Order: sequence, then structure tokens, then C-alpha cells
Amino acid sequence: MARVQFPLGGNVSFGSRDWIPSVTSQGADLYIVSKDRGSNDNDGKALDTPVRTIQKAIDLATDNRLTVIRVEPGEYAEAVNVNKRRIAIVGDSRNAGSTVIGHDGVTARASLYVGDGFLNGFALANVSVTTAIAAGTELARPCVHLVTNDTATTGGAESPDFHFYMENVNFAGDGVAIAGLFLEGATLGVIRTCSFNGLDLGIVFGGSLSNFPADIEVYNPIFYNNVRADVASATGNAVGGHPTLMNLASIGELSGILFDHPYFMDVGGTPVTNYINVESSSAINVMFSDCRFARDVADGTLLQLATNIVVLGHSPAGLESIVAA
Repeated sequence: MARVQFPLGGNVSFGSRDWIPSVTSQGADLYIVSKDRGSNDNDGKALDTPVRTIQKAIDLATDNRLTVIRVEPGEYAEAVNVNKRRIAIVGDSRNAGSTVIGHDGVTARASLYVGDGFLNGFALANVSVTTAIAAGTELARPCVHLVTNDTATTGGAESPDFHFYMENVNFAGDGVAIAGLFLEGATLGVIRTCSFNGLDLGIVFGGSLSNFPADIEVYNPIFYNNVRADVASATGNAVGGHPTLMNLASIGELSGILFDHPYFMDVGGTPVTNYINVESSSAINVMFSDCRFARDVADGTLLQLATNIVVLGHSPAGLESIVAA
């Protein structure tokens, strides 16, 4: 499995209080966003001249130059389009989740969308991402949608640098039947200490026959109070109805995905239908390590897996529900 280097070279911790000078000392551009104090007539380059919207900071950024966008606490009703490479969007490390990226209620895409060609160096940390708009389908307007038509294995020009990093991100459905994180062909990524709650689908893998997510490491995720699945594969973004949870054998090889110390739980309400529904006779190097299940599912199974997907360590709850596809 490929190891993903953080866009800043691994020398900056978003949890530290001195990360801003650390960022700028490494040559990164810095923009400040404040819903309460900001104006999009400002340059956004200093604490006392913030811009008002995340999208404005992205518009001001220089493509392919490392840019850190610090977003102050507040609710930002935007449909953010990350159309620059090497962009890091960071909330307040002292109160992770107090920065909320919602949706503008109009745009027909995710609350935060990173399109093909711009995933190189993308980072997201210390924020909540949600939506309050009915999507029509769970994949039409997910919380976050990461897209690329290139992978590390296809030999594309940018493939050695494709990567993304997420830390301390809360994906919340707010009662809307949506997906949390839709990885459409996205590859070379790290997802660390993120939570997925109140969604129809938590993490969704999708892509074409030759371009399916790979080389992704998911550390210490928490899934709770989701409806149909915490982790699932889907056919795509068809209009109307639910996306089909599918057998990945029809897509091809799914390789190099690690879930380390995942915690699956439901806190009241209706238990999730399937904690995990990833079925493939051709899946390789897919591992779930040290799983924790707080309670059994309402129906279906805890894990719907191919026989060659490995589960190493798990709590006793619902052990009999772990089945092979």
C-alpha cells in the first residue's frame, strides 16, 4: 500500500497552536476566512483582513501552489468547488467541528466538491460537512465528493502526486438521505479520525472499470446512526432512487484499502442495515483491522464481504452475522 505524504511534508500538525507560522515558514500561501468578520472585498491574507466565503479564498489561490485556507468557526452555507491543486481547508483545531460547511441549497453537487484534476494535494481538517437539501439520490449531493479519472496504477501524468488527506472531519446527514464521503475514482488517500453520522451511506466507493478507488488508508473512523450502510460500493450517480449496492466483481480489482480500528455503532433509533457492504470475488489487499461493533444490525449482515477480504480482530457483537458474499 502506498504511503501518502501530507501536503506540507509531514512537518505541521493541525492540532498545534503554532501551525500558522509553521505553514508560512514552509512557503505556503495562507488565506483567512471569517463569516462574521470577513468581506470578499478583502485580500484574505491576514487575520484582520479575512474574506467571507471559502469559495472566495479558493478563487484567490494560485493553482498548484500550496495554499492553506483557515476557516474560522461558523456555518458556511456554500457549495464549495475546489478547482485548484494543493489546497488545504482547515478549521479551528481547538474546537474541531465548530466550522460547518453546509450547502447553498441550489447547486447540484456536493457541499464540498473536488473535481477531476484537482485532487492533487487536497487536505481537509477540523470541520463538519453536512447538507440541508434533499438530494434526490444519496450520491447527487453528498457531503464531500472527491473525483479523479486517473489513478496511481494507470500511469497518468499526475498519478504519482495524486493524494488527499482528511483529519477530524465530521460528516453529518442532518436528516437528509445522503452519502457522507463519495470517493469516485479517488486514490492515494488518508482518512484519519473522522466520524460519519445521520447519513444514508457513510463512505461510498465508486468508479469505472479501470478507475476504482485504491491505496486508501482509513484510521479510527467512527460510524453511528447511519441508515443503509456505513461503508458501501455503489453503481454511480443515477438520478432517482437509491444507488445500487453492488458486487465489485463486475467492476474489477479493488486493491489496497485498509480500515484500521473502525468503530461501528448505533445510538438509539433504527440500527443500520449493513455496517459494510463491499462484495467482490476479485478484491485484494482489503483489510479491516480490530473492528468494534456496538450492536447488531436491524437486518442483513454486519459485514457483507468477499471470502478473500480479511477481518483481523473484532468485538463479539454480531459475530455470527459476518458472512461471505
